[in-house]
Amino acid sequence: MKFLLSLLAVFSFAFSPSWAMDLICPPAKICYAIDESESISGTEFAQLNAALVEITNTFSTAAPGSSFAAVDFSGLQNGGGVGEVVSPLTSDVTTFLAALAANPKRGGFTSSGTGLNLCDQELDGQAQPKVILLITDGVDNRNPIGVDVEAAIKANGNTVAVVGIGDNLNDDDLRDTISSSPDLYTFVDDFSAL
Repeated sequence: MKFLLSLLAVFSFAFSPSWAMDLICPPAKICYAIDESESISGTEFAQLNAALVEITNTFSTAAPGSSFAAVDFSGLQNGGGVGEVVSPLTSDVTTFLAALAANPKRGGFTSSGTGLNLCDQELDGQAQPKVILLITDGVDNRNPIGVDVEAAIKANGNTVAVVGIGDNLNDDDLRDTISSSPDLYTFVDDFSAL
């Protein structure tokens, strides 16, 4: 829960310090970019999904009227990144959470740029604030990589927050380049800390 409150506070301050006083945010369009690479075990994937359910429920209360989307990403053995839309953008939280629960883990390599691009497509044409929450436990090893697409993603009006998990990360890239600001980067030791 400490992680969740920290994340909510970060989002509140990012959009307006006055909202942060009550931890109430304006309605947002939020897209989760979910790493499904092979380094994530089945147990860890279940912990990640449980955290996303809690984050969604908290944000739907703290930012009434928000809409949610989710995409997954990984990478092929002999190719680039792959991903799919887990749930298109919807304000129906029940439908969104059902789509998350039905999402199987893909496996493969890591291509955060794929997740960022898919979220950008889901949020295209939506009013701000538009937030992409990238959740990853690894370093990109398949194209497109996050640092190659982040500028275009942000130029489209998206705020990018990043959760880095574990010890196989490039913190500098996630914190200083991919996230919209260093304050929008959160590190946790393992999936159980979500």
